[in-house]
Amino acid sequence: MSEPVAIATRYNGHFFRSKLEARWAVFFDALGIEWEYEPAHAEVESGLRRVAYCPDFYLPKLGLWIEIKPKAPEGIEITKAAGWAHEEDIYVFFELAAPTSRSESAWWIHMENNARGFIDSRDLPVLTKGCRWTECRVCGKIAITSIGAAPWGCVGRCYSREDLDNLWDDDAIDDPVAACNLLFSDHSPRLLDAYAAANAAPLDNTPAERAAAANHFSEKRGRHRFEAGLSTYASKKYGPDWRENEDEEAVREEFQDWVSRRTA
Repeated sequence: MSEPVAIATRYNGHFFRSKLEARWAVFFDALGIEWEYEPAHAEVESGLRRVAYCPDFYLPKLGLWIEIKPKAPEGIEITKAAGWAHEEDIYVFFELAAPTSRSESAWWIHMENNARGFIDSRDLPVLTKGCRWTECRVCGKIAITSIGAAPWGCVGRCYSREDLDNLWDDDAIDDPVAACNLLFSDHSPRLLDAYAAANAAPLDNTPAERAAAANHFSEKRGRHRFEAGLSTYASKKYGPDWRENEDEEAVREEFQDWVSRRTA
């Protein structure tokens, strides 16, 4: 089966590399989740080499980096995300295909102790499958959790672990799953409305808009390549800590001059 073609798209004044990514931006907007698109670019460890990586979204209020994929990630996609999670001590989350309440193949990569608030340098990134967006029905918090789990921080604040255990142990409750949905849910009305809005959003741009988006990403790719080349050049000449030990602006000018002479 051929890969789906990514169509550069404009939504709400922002350019996206694909309609799929734009639909997730609609989803975040519908939930009132602040987002930034491709705000950072870096080189990360991937096996025995360093490669460029630029996650699709950053959600500053949730502290999450989101990578959008049309299918399950594999190979270098996973190792790049693991390298980012290891170096930045943060989560990277893969959400697959169109926004849907049944996106059970969503994954996240995180440092083992990050959820407990500290990082051990010996930790390795952990890949967890089977995740969904979940809403706490008590405080309204939105989070990514394992299927059937409550949002972080809500257990002990919005309801106790004993409350949850009692829902499953109480013989008088006919449907404990429905009872749990009163406390937290991965298909609450608010989430379902956001999924519907994301999939219904009209994203059929004109040829001129698509051309402008394609040009935008071509220029952005050039900037990323320059930064990656600068990092490689400076690291080889001045060492991996060159940003701390050298005048960065002077090194940039030196590298630009070196590139100009090679391409003349």
